[in-house]
Amino acid sequence: SSGVSDQWRKDYTTAHYTSHDLWNWDFVSILDMEDGVIDIAIIPIDGGWRMWYKRCNDKRCGCYYAESTDLINWDEKGFAIHDYANEGPNVFYWKDSYWLVVDSWDGLSVYKSDDAVDWKYETHILNTEGSRPCDKNNGHHADVYVSGDRAFVIYFTYNYDHYTDSMDDADATYAKHRSYIHAAELEIKDGKLYCDRNKECESII
Repeated sequence: SSGVSDQWRKDYTTAHYTSHDLWNWDFVSILDMEDGVIDIAIIPIDGGWRMWYKRCNDKRCGCYYAESTDLINWDEKGFAIHDYANEGPNVFYWKDSYWLVVDSWDGLSVYKSDDAVDWKYETHILNTEGSRPCDKNNGHHADVYVSGDRAFVIYFTYNYDHYTDSMDDADATYAKHRSYIHAAELEIKDGKLYCDRNKECESII
């Protein structure tokens, strides 16, 4: 089916599609994984592929990972991190290290690793209010774009500035769920990932 689910479910399955132009897509398969896998991030590593994801039927909301040699058959390994609840994982390699960022609902929790298996918590980013328009609360569900020696975090925020109690139901629903996409440049300070979300973000291309 198409569109967005109208309710929170725990039996989601994951479909695999391929494309040569990012416009026309061919269905490959439904991944043979336990139900409830969402928020998938995949990178090539060690001659194969590694996946990080949330399992929405797990109340602990840890970050899981799996490995594959062909992007079709996946060996589920268990938790990547589970020190506290999170979702929306993203992994990238930059400045000679692997970095894992997850949405922990109080900004983005940042973990660092030499092998993308054993992760050490480093810091939080995007957990204070920004000064740019519509960037007034925590950053959520980020992706990271690495361009040479620079890296940029792409994230979204919810903003309730446009919501008032006097709105009718339709307008209130729109205002509460309206979100905004932002970009900010990442830096390394004292060996840890750092992000000044208020700093002017120059071209990422």
